[in-house]
Amino acid sequence: MTWFITVFAFLFIAWGWVALVGPPYIPVLRKDLRQAFDSLYKVSSKDVLLDLGSGDGTVLREAARRGAKAIGFEINPFLVLVSRFLGSGLDVETRVANAWTSRFPDDVTVVYVFADKRDAPKVSRIVQQEALRLDKDITVISYGFILPGLKKVSSMGAHHKFTASPKLLRSRSA
Repeated sequence: MTWFITVFAFLFIAWGWVALVGPPYIPVLRKDLRQAFDSLYKVSSKDVLLDLGSGDGTVLREAARRGAKAIGFEINPFLVLVSRFLGSGLDVETRVANAWTSRFPDDVTVVYVFADKRDAPKVSRIVQQEALRLDKDITVISYGFILPGLKKVSSMGAHHKFTASPKLLRSRSA
């Protein structure tokens, strides 16, 4: 019985507190993801994709299969272990990291994110800050929600493509 309580407590802690920090873990539909990577933004070997809240690594694995270097920030240590296991043998790196406080890799070209209505403005602000810090355009693919303050480029189903441009951001603040 003690073993069961320990496992239950671990799972509750691993998932319960995460909902207070960011959106819940909701896996993306692979069919929708493939369609987005085929038509909305063609992920290739030229890309370094960062998934904010990478969950079990589905997005990372699909990006890596297309040749991209794929990096995931995930706050849930259990999901990081799952992602690392499922992504072994691919160019996938999953970090236990809080997307709200972690710097983007310097070579990032595209950010993938599931953002709920509560967190969408925060995601936009972080991507804008990182585009300014890195002094380069960053493409953002959002699953499910519009990201306010970013330049919307196109949409396909539940996926939306945006650009965070330091040039545009500087002109707004001038």
